[in-house]
Amino acid sequence: MSSNHFRWFVLYTNVLLNEYNFFLNTIIPFLKKLNKNSIDNVEVDIICVGRRKHAKEFIENRIIKIRPKKPYYEEKIISEEKSIENLFVYLKKPYHGIMVSSHSNGVVIGTGKNPDVEVIDFINLCKKYTQDDKKKVSLFIGDSCYMGSIECLYQISTFSDYILATPSYHDGKYSFLQCPDLFKKHNDYLIWLSRLPNWYLNVSENYAHNLDYQIQWTIFSCEEINKLGNYLMKSKIYKEFIFSRSSVIYWDDPDLHNFSLVIENTIKKKPKIKNELDKVLFLYLKSFVYYMTNEKCKCKVKICPMSIHKGLPPDSKNILNCKLEYNKKVHC
Repeated sequence: MSSNHFRWFVLYTNVLLNEYNFFLNTIIPFLKKLNKNSIDNVEVDIICVGRRKHAKEFIENRIIKIRPKKPYYEEKIISEEKSIENLFVYLKKPYHGIMVSSHSNGVVIGTGKNPDVEVIDFINLCKKYTQDDKKKVSLFIGDSCYMGSIECLYQISTFSDYILATPSYHDGKYSFLQCPDLFKKHNDYLIWLSRLPNWYLNVSENYAHNLDYQIQWTIFSCEEINKLGNYLMKSKIYKEFIFSRSSVIYWDDPDLHNFSLVIENTIKKKPKIKNELDKVLFLYLKSFVYYMTNEKCKCKVKICPMSIHKGLPPDSKNILNCKLEYNKKVHC
């Protein structure tokens, strides 16, 4: 392995057969076409877990390796069902970037009813199996719904330098594994990372205007996210937050709210704690370094770089482990 190579680890999981077929029939053919002209100082190791029937029925595991020299594509099929942790033994550390392509509710990777792993447990597994001496990664990509929520970002903030994630829904028509720029290293990591949401909005342009929710992508500074999360925990100011219909991001999920609108609404209703809330708003504004959204869609476009959950994600039955706490329902 060249010391110049940037090494990605990607966890790809699904819950429905058509999603796994998308991986087999669309993503794998794209990966197999990669060659010396399309891979530049990048190596990618992918763990794919194929399931159907809402993740209740296992199909197979695939371990895929992409390299900048022949063979560019290598694949190992594992027919035996294994836990996520047991699949980590096929990886070689250290990695410089990690991507999760899956379902997520911001606290769990997978679905609340059939979770693959909780976000905090996934980060701990990555520290154990993908890093030397628990060092951080440079880049973390949430190719999933809700990973741009503060509860999810705060979990990742001590493990990475930057996070690319969406604060709400990931429409799922494409995966960043299909983005050519992922396989071409750029020495400026922020420029490199910003090329991925640019690509996504470009390829989704022909249908995004028909969606009733926005496609949104944000790049966050983990250092600043950690400061925001630490202040929320130390001050307990989140107990004062006012959630209203006006701050809901999407009608389908009344628990998911626009972070800045929650703070602004709270300032209006509770002027006595304006100074503390102003500090939250200041830390929030410092936390993201890049934001993109499609300008045209059926819904009214609202700027929303970060989200926050009012309570337990609606498809989850149990108290979840994370670092933040909301209304005594979600413990983070």
